[in-house]
Amino acid sequence: MAASFLCASGVVVANDLYERALDAIATGNTPVATELLAQLMQQQPNHAGAWLDMAMLYCSAGMNMEALALFDAIEARFAPPAGILELMSLQRANGCKPSAVAAVTWRGQLGRGFETNVNQGVRDLNVTLLGAGGPLHLQLTPNYAPRADGFTTLVMDANWALGPRHTRAWVQWQGKVFDSQHGFDTAAWQLGVLQPWQGSRWRGEWQASLSQVSLGGVPYQQTTGLRAVLEPMARWPMGWHGDMALRWSDVHYKTLPGFDARWVDMHVGGRYSSANLLFQGGVGWQADTALGQRPGGSRQGWSADVLVRRALGGGVFGELGGGVQRWLDNQSYAPGLIDQPRHQRSWVVRAALFLPVGSQGQWVLEARQQRNMENIALFGFDVVSVQLGYEWRLGGR
Repeated sequence: MAASFLCASGVVVANDLYERALDAIATGNTPVATELLAQLMQQQPNHAGAWLDMAMLYCSAGMNMEALALFDAIEARFAPPAGILELMSLQRANGCKPSAVAAVTWRGQLGRGFETNVNQGVRDLNVTLLGAGGPLHLQLTPNYAPRADGFTTLVMDANWALGPRHTRAWVQWQGKVFDSQHGFDTAAWQLGVLQPWQGSRWRGEWQASLSQVSLGGVPYQQTTGLRAVLEPMARWPMGWHGDMALRWSDVHYKTLPGFDARWVDMHVGGRYSSANLLFQGGVGWQADTALGQRPGGSRQGWSADVLVRRALGGGVFGELGGGVQRWLDNQSYAPGLIDQPRHQRSWVVRAALFLPVGSQGQWVLEARQQRNMENIALFGFDVVSVQLGYEWRLGGR
């Protein structure tokens, strides 16, 4: 969509209403963009950018008469530069037809990597547990030690539009196969639907999803989730936005009776974006309610995350991110054997490099480290992984 050009008064009008309209155009939310531009044209009749963008929206929707009427009005009311006049002339000559948008967007990634702790083996085979009779010192067998292995990954996903209200659906499958530790091979699929919305003071989206994870070829976990994202329609500083996300999840374990749980997660975040930089971060609160006789019972926690993505030149991008998570159990983990609630503290750091190949492909080099620190030494572990993958995309939104 064309950028705004000089108004008749010679001043570039760049207010919050126009910025929101451009955001709606960029995300394909045509009804919202049309409504915002109509409001702006009524409030600021000399905003030439709003007139032109409205005309282009009409044209891309195949509304030929409405678009041509606005093109004529723009020439009569304003003094558009030569480039804008040429653009309107081409549209008149070619006629206004609905934009051809790919029905489905596909993405795939094939990768190869190495992981230092496939089985989340304990940090130290000598552990001490606080039981009813006092400290209990154990020497674990080598089976509990970390096992390193190479792996191959494949990710395939697709998303597509459903109807005229910008509803979208998606499906994803991903698999990870180890060279020798096949008992830890994973396969996961997810189905979901997303519905954006906008009110007078808030905008956001609703999501619903269903997913399943298999471990070692056996169904392991199934999750049903609902998620709502809310963003106030406030006058944010240039480049900044903030939102709040609420998520409810029902988790069912296929092979672990009594471990089923219900999650509630609230996350507040902010992001800044410019041509060469993206920064986002947030904090969250979680409640994990046990639905059976799970060791430790229910738990609560908090989390924090940050991500920085920056252009490095030549189309290359780099990412650096991380997160921390804290969980506190409500009761002793295993009364009589481990007479203390489990307190889990973990952090993850990640670095990635993206090297484009053509217009629809890129190499992705990624390194990741996770450290899980526990007051119960039996659960403490460290893991480092590196992966090189090739990603390709087909279609477009």
